[in-house]
Amino acid sequence: VLVEAVSKYAEGKKVLDLCTGTGCILLSLAKMCRLTAAVGTDISAEAVETAKKNAVRLNVEAEVYCGDLFDAVPPGRRFDILVSNPPYIPTEDVMQLLTRHDADDPILALDGGSDGLIFYRELKEFAEKFLNIGGLLIMEHGFDQKKAMHEIFNSALLCVVQTLQDYAGLDRVTIVKK
Repeated sequence: VLVEAVSKYAEGKKVLDLCTGTGCILLSLAKMCRLTAAVGTDISAEAVETAKKNAVRLNVEAEVYCGDLFDAVPPGRRFDILVSNPPYIPTEDVMQLLTRHDADDPILALDGGSDGLIFYRELKEFAEKFLNIGGLLIMEHGFDQKKAMHEIFNSALLCVVQTLQDYAGLDRVTIVKK
């Protein structure tokens, strides 16, 4: 649902994918849309290397940097679209999940802090700085986090445009405009 939502707006745009992981979202967008820039960041060096290899394998032009969210973005860059599928599961739930299942994802890719919203608060701050006027912030989140997303992102500089449902009818993607 996230890639589908972003692809409607991405043609000819500069896109930054935060928490890009192996590049699935960023590289899909770069393959589907004629982006003027495809940039991704992730805190995991292993994930960044995999994303770079995937870009080469898919013959897609993309810049992928290792670092914490915007710290990895080269200075002076601004974007038309920020897209993110950050960790959004509350810490307590992650720990329960990991004790019940063999999870392939590292804890870092799942843990969204005590309430699951730590990264969204950071994304709001950075969107105000790195997003061009009229630009979009499009994020995946937990099915029960719609209200919190609206509370976090309706501000003087940002406005929630829409929350989209996944194929199961659950609220999963919120679109915010600067």
